[in-house]
Amino acid sequence: MDDAGGMKINIVAACDPGFAQHLAVMLLSLAETNARHEVSIFVLWNGPPSEEMNLREVLADAPFEYSLIDLSDDAFADLTGGVNFTVTTYARLLIGDHLPREIGRVLYLDGDILVRGDLEQLWVTDLQGHTAAAVTDLPRYAFNGTLGLPPDAPYFNAGVLLIDLARWRRLEVGERALAFARQHPDRLRWCDQCALNLILHDDWIQLDRVWNFQSMDLAHVVNGHVRFDAVDPSRLAAARIVHFNGRSKPWHYLNDHPLKAEYLRYRRRTPWPVVRFDDRHPRNVARKFLLRYAPAVLDAYGELRKLAGLSAAQDPSV
Repeated sequence: MDDAGGMKINIVAACDPGFAQHLAVMLLSLAETNARHEVSIFVLWNGPPSEEMNLREVLADAPFEYSLIDLSDDAFADLTGGVNFTVTTYARLLIGDHLPREIGRVLYLDGDILVRGDLEQLWVTDLQGHTAAAVTDLPRYAFNGTLGLPPDAPYFNAGVLLIDLARWRRLEVGERALAFARQHPDRLRWCDQCALNLILHDDWIQLDRVWNFQSMDLAHVVNGHVRFDAVDPSRLAAARIVHFNGRSKPWHYLNDHPLKAEYLRYRRRTPWPVVRFDDRHPRNVARKFLLRYAPAVLDAYGELRKLAGLSAAQDPSV
């Protein structure tokens, strides 16, 4: 604990050029909500110098120490991405090798996150002798059968991980997860997250959902469209870390997450402000209008497509 009453908190994230702008948003939200703490940021980076300079610009303006650690492409040899993932997602498995040996505890945060509260309560969580703490994923995202885990075994979302790094290293968690990923890519629906769930299946504790409040905690899917039209304001207000996981993101035109404006507010302070949504085209403009003002029409359209054997969920423009 420092002289101002805050904590010394070590945070690690991983990033490639496709996610640098979103990581910048996460860092700005972290800085705004945890200014009283002495925060050290470690970013595992895999990308070109031009984007690295932009990311360093954001880090340099933040009120915490930072280290930007370059990873070579060799680190991801023989690894494959997955649904909405690039191979850089496996970078979190390399933390044992690339973070200073004196660091014994670290908080891993994904880039598609808003930090909306003080992290002290999370940081001091008693791991009870386990390697990690995490929030359970929603049942629809668990692939226990494919992994060979018991059907009733809890499955965690790896977007927020509190880690005993000394134990992680001692048990070679990262190395074992990487080995499994290379040997059994066909069993990994969510890349490194699945591998970690297998390796840590009896070596993690569950956190309250406020520490990884996910998009599908708020939304539901109708005919392939993710809708945030039944949000519980009290649950959202209680969330300390909001995770924009899933395929619908606040940087998408069709997305209507209740914190989209907050994400865009931070984004305007980065070298990557949103000038125009990439997916804003006439078809999606019409869809957004229907989603907002005449959802029944869009539902009927989806049902017709199903009858035609082509569901809206299979439409790549959704």
